[in-house]
Parts: sequence; structure tokens; C-alpha cells
Amino acid sequence: MLRLKELIDGQKSAPSKIQEKLSCLKSEWEQLLMRLEEIDASIRIEEANLIQLPKVIDQKKAEMTSRYNDLVAIRDQKKAMYSWIGHQR
Repeated sequence: MLRLKELIDGQKSAPSKIQEKLSCLKSEWEQLLMRLEEIDASIRIEEANLIQLPKVIDQKKAEMTSRYNDLVAIRDQKKAMYSWIGHQR
């Protein structure tokens, strides 16, 4: 009879233990959801960067080609000038 009373008393406290566990699980779920949203935002940023990468590479390539062409033109002008000066002597 005492054993039965202990079981019944244990059952009375079960709903509060279940509520406590549910509360903990809900809190953990909310934290995980916030973390997931942060990760999702980071993924979207990285995807946007990845999409822009070929365009940026093309822009930098064009810039470097232009600079190279400018340097070649300057070099050629110097060569022509030195050649002209050499012929003047």
C-alpha cells in the first residue's frame, strides 16, 4: 500500500517535470533557431560574394591590362626618345 502511494505521489509531480522539460526544450529550440538564422544570413552573404567574383575578376583584369598597356607605351616612348637622341649625335 505504501508503494502504491509513492507511485501515485510521483505521478502527481510528473506534469510539472514535463512542463519544466518542455520549457528547457523550447528555450534550446529558440537558441538553435537564432543560430540557424545567423548561419543562413552568412551563407547568403557568401553566395552573393561568390556571384560577384567573376565580375570583380574581370574588372581587375581589365584594370591590370590597361596599366600594363600604359607601361608598355611609356617604355616604347622612352625607347623612341633614346633612339632619336642617339641619331641626333
